[in-house]
Amino acid sequence: MNWTDDNKFFPAESDEERQQARAKYGILEGETILISVGGCIETKNQIDIIKALPLILEKHPLVRYFLLGDGALRPKYQAMAEELGLAEKIVFVGNTTEVRHYLIASDIYVMPSKYEGLSISLLEACYCGLSSVIYDNWGLKDLVIHQKTGLIVPNNYIKLAEAIIKLTDNPQMRKSMGMNAREFVMENYEIKKIYS
Repeated sequence: MNWTDDNKFFPAESDEERQQARAKYGILEGETILISVGGCIETKNQIDIIKALPLILEKHPLVRYFLLGDGALRPKYQAMAEELGLAEKIVFVGNTTEVRHYLIASDIYVMPSKYEGLSISLLEACYCGLSSVIYDNWGLKDLVIHQKTGLIVPNNYIKLAEAIIKLTDNPQMRKSMGMNAREFVMENYEIKKIYS
């Protein structure tokens, strides 16, 4: 059983805290920020987010993707971003101790992993009140209630793009799903409840 700790991961405590985080990371007014957290490895499959971005940007030019994590595939992903003209639309953060600050500055958590155990990074995003778009795979869909806390899509980057566009179109839906996501993990995965 995995869990996370609401002393370390929690939503922005005020609009000011969120805006300070966004300013720190150079996020512009009106931008929608996609985020994923995980090593740049085959199973995490961030390549599908990169492939989805051109489709998303056709509809929403003010979208940017923050990739937190490092690994063997990072140079390949960076080269692909250059080839697709996405160099200014993908921020390769690498490893960081500021995960919560990046999460509260972001809008949609995206996780197209091919498979997972019970994902700690997805738990942390839910704790921070983020809606999510995930692939329909075990270890991910255990933590997301489709159309209540996020969107679950088939393993296909076009479907991934469509779901991200839907949430980008609907800020209130994102906010509602994020609140529901936090309530769900607090009820089912909060460390003190697991121990009791």
